[in-house]
Amino acid sequence: EPVTDQIPAVVQTPEPVLEDPNGLSDASDNGRLQIRFSDDCWVQISDAAGNRLVNSLQRNGDLIDIEGPTPLRVVIGAVDAVESIRFQGEPVDIGGYRVVNNRSEFTLTI
Repeated sequence: EPVTDQIPAVVQTPEPVLEDPNGLSDASDNGRLQIRFSDDCWVQISDAAGNRLVNSLQRNGDLIDIEGPTPLRVVIGAVDAVESIRFQGEPVDIGGYRVVNNRSEFTLTI
């Protein structure tokens, strides 16, 4: 009668992935925003918690390059002074947002 050695199978169970117990946002919830200016322009950018990341006058040639928890709320005081806007590396067409008296407010989210 043949004898077979039986080796007990070892099953590895992966550790469960726990969510951040502090409820802090993960870096993946952050959005990167870049705005380049061709003239004087007042800008205000607030993050998801309402913290003001930018609240200042920008000049010709200035570049804002920030990261923050999304959604990001953006107020542009002089739309025609904005050379370019990029969010998450992609161009943003400011013409797609409402502009009143050369001023625009919009929200960017991932």
